[in-house]
Amino acid sequence: VLSDGTQYNTATISEKNEAFKAIHIRLSQLKPQLLRDTFDSWFSAYGYSFDEKVKALSMTPDQIKDISKDTLCSIGSHTVTHPRLANMSADEQEVELSSSKTKLEKLIEKNVKHFAYPFGNHNADSVRLAENCGYESAVIAWGGVVRNNQKLWTLTRENLYENS
Repeated sequence: VLSDGTQYNTATISEKNEAFKAIHIRLSQLKPQLLRDTFDSWFSAYGYSFDEKVKALSMTPDQIKDISKDTLCSIGSHTVTHPRLANMSADEQEVELSSSKTKLEKLIEKNVKHFAYPFGNHNADSVRLAENCGYESAVIAWGGVVRNNQKLWTLTRENLYENS
């Protein structure tokens, strides 16, 4: 039961997966400034903190620097606050895309050439801004065939899962 009264059945793995999807959809539709407070409100009774989860699941700056030194690795950016870009103004999107690129380039001391749209969510402004911000390519979230004439700022990507 979430603090807003929403209740999910979680007796089976299937029900747990459905509950996760439903909560994920609700959280992913929030503006970045509401995400932390909503997450903490819903889950604080269970001992979960947004900041602690982000810290536990994210690479540290030193880990990012280390992996970026590997010649087989390219570090791409993914925005600063992981919003649904299509729900934002072009100006807000530009801040997300350019700030993410700038911060990563400063950290790894290399040009960041690639971008991944959070949740694969994008619109015409997102695509135009990815190109204008200097990214050489950008990927959406859903797998598919990459064609010879496909725009480099709407490439498909394949998701990898632990049990694949």
